[in-house]
Amino acid sequence: MNSLKHWLPLLFILLLSGFLPSPVQAQKLTLSPTVVDNAGLGFLKIIGQDEGGVFLLFSNLSLGMERDRVGLKSRRYRLAYYTFDLAMKWQIALEPHPDGSDIETVSFFNDRVTVISSSFEKNGGALQLYAEYYNSKGIIAGSVKKLGSVTLGRNSYAGKPRTRISPNKTQLGIILNEERESDQQIHVWYCDTGLNVLKNQSAKLNYPTRDLDLTEALISDDQQLSLLGQARVKAGASDRKQAQFFKLFLIDGKSKVMEFPVNTTNETMSEASLIINRKNNAVVVTGFYAENGSFAGTGILYGRLPLNEPDSFKIATIPIRSDAQQKLVGERNNSNGVGLFNYPIQKIILRNDGGAVVVAEAAYLSEYSYYDYFTQSFNRRIEYHFDNIVVLSINARGNIDWSDVIRKDQVSMDDEGYYSSFCAMYDADRMALIFNDDVGRNNMVVAHILDNLGQLQVKKLSGISDNITIIPRSGKQVAESLVIVPAISRKRLYLARIEF
Repeated sequence: MNSLKHWLPLLFILLLSGFLPSPVQAQKLTLSPTVVDNAGLGFLKIIGQDEGGVFLLFSNLSLGMERDRVGLKSRRYRLAYYTFDLAMKWQIALEPHPDGSDIETVSFFNDRVTVISSSFEKNGGALQLYAEYYNSKGIIAGSVKKLGSVTLGRNSYAGKPRTRISPNKTQLGIILNEERESDQQIHVWYCDTGLNVLKNQSAKLNYPTRDLDLTEALISDDQQLSLLGQARVKAGASDRKQAQFFKLFLIDGKSKVMEFPVNTTNETMSEASLIINRKNNAVVVTGFYAENGSFAGTGILYGRLPLNEPDSFKIATIPIRSDAQQKLVGERNNSNGVGLFNYPIQKIILRNDGGAVVVAEAAYLSEYSYYDYFTQSFNRRIEYHFDNIVVLSINARGNIDWSDVIRKDQVSMDDEGYYSSFCAMYDADRMALIFNDDVGRNNMVVAHILDNLGQLQVKKLSGISDNITIIPRSGKQVAESLVIVPAISRKRLYLARIEF
């Protein structure tokens, strides 16, 4: 714990490399001049931008299920390109290549849309993977690249490939989890900016999926793969209950697997986050924890693994004292049993002095069933809750300079929280968290703006009469002080340009 002050300044790195400089100006929301044609595809998100505009991806199925191959054969995609002034330049249907393959996932790398497709040979049991680019004109750049293949056993199942970009933006990692009866085989391909395979490797984790759920994966500049998993372990042979622990795995360039426990039996973590500290080439796992007997949460737990010294994994904690804890959890969450450790960390932002700002959101679901006498059947419903946002500013000494909570209560049914959560903008002096204050009929789009001293301002970006509801998690910060996010107005789909 005494060493905390020596390495905390190096812990947290924003995925966007920190706050971006931006002039201070009035907030403004403008809808696109024409309706967005989604061609009957109900799910969309902005997946990236280049110097001329943004790429908008549409699908008939959810784009938020990163690890699930459900609907692979029936899934459809469209890709559109809009200028920063929200004028559409083109829209095309994405087709898998080569013929007979299926699109596994669509991502953004090297200022271009990257499509990963697969085909399965039933006779040999081989899953073939392919990759290709679409440029800003909607044209396939070059030929389709064959990544390689995985031969699946009779009892094996291939999960949906995940794509990850190295911290220096020069490599794309395609990670495939082969789930087997008694273990998991991890396959990874490292590609350059032209989608040429630089290296591929496989490694085994000695856990079946019933005992270990892999929640996150990252690649380093040196072609090392970091995996975060939530393991379920019985305390004893006769014990029916399973304790849950987070484990960090590192697969080095020689396919050697190293395993590191994150939390202990005295520290309960329901969520954890994995990031790479680009400046110091270290993997950081972090999340809120609660001690046994306390659901309200008592601090932030994190571990730091230097990739050039993988034997020196260190874990430390920053306790959150009772007064700050009550402020952050709040009476409503406290009474509902939603503690601080139920807040998944969404963003980690580097402070200029070497400290960090941590942004987390209370997100959970509740499920219930009921009997419908009219249809004479049982029905299952899922409520999606996206509640308060917690912001903590931690200085280089490991102390909390300030903390704040942004109050919101977003509840929806059977929709994955489509209009819930928030979209963020960051610059040198402030952050803006943008969301719908009412996911029902009386909605206003609001921005809660925090400066670097923790001072909060609330700005109304639209009124009830404007009838605008944004789709927050489908939006993206695309310039220094510009966010573009899909929005619904009078049952029509638009893009909204939000300037700060």
